Amino acid sequence: MIIGTLFITNAPTETLRRLLGFIVLLLAIYKLLERRILSAMTYKSRDWHGLVAGTVTGFSSALAHTGGPPVSIYLLMQNVTPAVFIATSALFFMILNWIKVPFYIYADLFDIDRLRQFLWLLPLVPIGVWAGRWAAFRLNRVNYENVIIVLLIINSLFLIFI
Repeated sequence: MIIGTLFITNAPTETLRRLLGFIVLLLAIYKLLERRILSAMTYKSRDWHGLVAGTVTGFSSALAHTGGPPVSIYLLMQNVTPAVFIATSALFFMILNWIKVPFYIYADLFDIDRLRQFLWLLPLVPIGVWAGRWAAFRLNRVNYENVIIVLLIINSLFLIFI
């Protein structure tokens, strides 16, 4: 997050946003082709995979609030259930977002007036929680992963082109 904060205050975010979009798109395409790729080899989770995913997530989250895709790819690679996926993501981002606050204040990026403009969205949070819980317990793991991959591809295309 420190590096991401330094970049957000000093580097062109357009270039970095597009780079992150390409990385996410490549990882999502990998996930789509994973069965074919892994038929030739076996994926073994390593501790450093989580370290890389966490580092990219912290950087991209501090830079452009786009930390979801690296964590999503990492969790999909771990073959967790939809409920574990949702719970891990929610807890991870709750902690990450609170950690970012002092960095944003230090970089003079925290804007209370802008935050007030988005307060109307708070009532929508329970609806999002309900929808995610519904999906986690109604979709099987393969269908859930496919939904996540489609959302990752859409997210990456937005990062690249918009």
